[in-house]
Order: sequence, then C-alpha cells, then structure tokens
Amino acid sequence: MKITYFGHSCFKVETQNLSVLFDPFADIGYDVKQTSADVVVCSHDHFDHNATHRIKANRIISDIVSEEIGGVKIETLLSYHDEVKGAKRGINRICKLTAEGKTIVHLGDLGDFDDNVSDFIAHADVLLIPVGGTYTIDANQAKDVIFITEPASVIPMHYKSADSKINISSLHTFTSLFDKISYLPSTVDVASLKDGINVMEIEK
Repeated sequence: MKITYFGHSCFKVETQNLSVLFDPFADIGYDVKQTSADVVVCSHDHFDHNATHRIKANRIISDIVSEEIGGVKIETLLSYHDEVKGAKRGINRICKLTAEGKTIVHLGDLGDFDDNVSDFIAHADVLLIPVGGTYTIDANQAKDVIFITEPASVIPMHYKSADSKINISSLHTFTSLFDKISYLPSTVDVASLKDGINVMEIEK
C-alpha cells in the first residue's frame, strides 16, 4: 500500500486492488494535478475538499457509509466542522480505510473532538490530521487528539504553506510541539512510515 500527498487535505491511497483519493481541492494556490481514482471520498461540501469535477473516478462517496470495495473496507463517521455542533460550518465526515492489515484515518476538517470520534479513530496505523486551526482543530488540539487516540504514524495536513492561499497556521506551529519529525517524499509505502510524526512533501 502506498500513499501520495497532493497538498492541503488531498491524499491518494493505493492498494493492490483499489485507489482512493481524499478531498480533492479547487484553486487554493497549489498546482491542480490531473489524477484518477477508483473511489473519491469527500469529507464535506467545501470547494477546497470536494473538487470531484477534476477527478476521473468510478465512485464518489460524500455520505455516511460502511462497505467493502475491492478488498478495502471504507467507513465514514459523522462529526463537526466546528466546536458548536456544525452551527458555524456544518458537518464533517471522518473516513477510515482498512486494507492489507493497515488502518488509515482521514479526519477531514475536524473541528470538534468527542468520545465518538475518539472511539472510531483509536489506534490507527496512519492518522491524517488537520493542524492549521481557524477552520479546524489547531496544532495544540491536534496534539491532544494524537495523545488520546495513540495512532502509530501521524501525517499532518491542512496547514499554511508557501503555495497555499488559505489563511491558517503554518506547519511549524504543529511540528514545534514535537521533539522528533520524519521528513518524507510525496509518495511513500505505508509500511515504511515511522512511528510518530511524518511530514510528507507535496507532489509537484
């Protein structure tokens, strides 16, 4: 199984039998890569997470599901985009993929953390977590989520970069909270991820 980071909250996970793309974005500053996937999963209906029009896909998931496709179990959980049960920004769907002995969790634009979320994502092999604040949990909240749910490997997303037009906090705000960071290329084998915080380059 391998994973590729395209920037913002967009990742592609490829197993032997299936490819799944998370949260494709429109014009937010990053290069818009032409790609395809068997399945596209959108955490919520905002332009920086639901640009499915630019992806060639067999299936688009933008609701609550629990099913198996091509040997990959795909589960989504309703959560909230803000700390007031969606009153500001609406709902958010967390997605959990289970395949080839690994569990990958994409938190989308998580803005509120509760016991339901904790139970659903606990002990993931890979946790894709927003860290930029403003529209999601911030760096300190992300650290708390990591401490409580104990994932093996963590990949931060949804942070301010040199290319991003979104006004959120920088990656450094998050990484400064940890003693050891592993820096990786834009595409990696999931089995090669080290325990702890893994920062991936953005696919160019």
